[in-house]
Amino acid sequence: MVVDRLVELGYSKEDAQNIRNSHPLVGYTEETLLKKVNDAIAYFEQIKVSKKAMRKMIKKIPGILGLSIDNLEQKRKDILALGFTPEEFNKMVYDYPTIYSNSIEKLIDSFNNYIALGYSKATVRKMVNSCAGIIGISKENLESKMQELEGLGFNRKQIFKMGKFYPQMFRSSVSYINKKIQAYMVLLGYNPESKEAKDKVISMLCEFPTLLSFDIGLNKKEEEENKTAERYTIFDRFDTFINIGFTKEQTRKMIVECPSIMGLGKENVMDRIDFFQGLDFSKEATISILASDSFLFGYDKRYIVSKIKSIFDMGISYLEIKKMIQDYPAVLGQDIEKLRDKLIFMQSIGLLKEVVMNAKNLMQSNRLTMARHYFYSTLNPPLEITPDNFRMLYMPSKQFERKFGYSNAQITAMFEGMGERDRWKA
Repeated sequence: MVVDRLVELGYSKEDAQNIRNSHPLVGYTEETLLKKVNDAIAYFEQIKVSKKAMRKMIKKIPGILGLSIDNLEQKRKDILALGFTPEEFNKMVYDYPTIYSNSIEKLIDSFNNYIALGYSKATVRKMVNSCAGIIGISKENLESKMQELEGLGFNRKQIFKMGKFYPQMFRSSVSYINKKIQAYMVLLGYNPESKEAKDKVISMLCEFPTLLSFDIGLNKKEEEENKTAERYTIFDRFDTFINIGFTKEQTRKMIVECPSIMGLGKENVMDRIDFFQGLDFSKEATISILASDSFLFGYDKRYIVSKIKSIFDMGISYLEIKKMIQDYPAVLGQDIEKLRDKLIFMQSIGLLKEVVMNAKNLMQSNRLTMARHYFYSTLNPPLEITPDNFRMLYMPSKQFERKFGYSNAQITAMFEGMGERDRWKA
């Protein structure tokens, strides 16, 4: 009877028999256990736990069927009292059925252990929603894990940040995490014995902890045990860029600068290539632009179009804008108001064309450019900035200080000390 009821729930006959004969249930009579099974199924349906979740939960913890409904409901109420929603609780049950085998005291203590580390209650809830299993880790095991991670080269601040965005780290074995670090060192062409290279990879992981979730090509069992993503390895992800036309050097540089691009699939990368080609850049130019500033993979297309339109509205031709982007792709990431101020100032002194044709100069702050322009006007005799010598405005800081005896901070302070009217008059 019990086996047939479990088969109705979706188990194979073999799985149903294994559950029926499990240690927590083997002592029950058929009649008693059948009633418990029916009561449990009715209860879980009432609180909207899916049949898929029920099957996973009962198979993992058959003893759940031996608990009273009052016991099950009390566990649920205690978890909800921590701030979780009913929907989050149901997801938690599916991801971590073992929650029913832990005492509520243990679960609350585990929840509070993360708060003691400095996480807010809201953050801990998000962490648990992302990886329910972390709520079952004891204080001693959590501290032990953090010490082991420090042994790999992470510091506490890095561990804290990574745990916030990738709490699965607290459940992954340290040897497994170390294998991930080594794999990324190989991917990036680093010497696996280099501490400096290892520190770079650790910094990269801290910036984008999701990198730890990507398959590195270990055996399937080990990947499943650590609950990583589908079998699409980091080397496959790397090759996605190579197959599209990026060089290995460009791809490695992009990953180091913007690790999140490792999360892009081929369709995402090609979509961004197509977008820039739609803006009249060749594929070769597009690859060069994205390789120079990999953050462009993440910018909203509407934001990029809006930025181009704002520059165009200032009277700069589209051909000139294209040259600006090719010479200095990061111009698309600059705050539009600050960029507009830079262009307006250069236009006011008759040097707009020069800065447009040499767009890399736009990385300098407008305040410093204005301060230097003013400074040159105070020299005896005054130095007039013209198209022939406009690069004087963008002279490297150390060279400027050696030549004139003032630091950038000093001439900016001098400029800031003027009244607004005198400042513009100068």
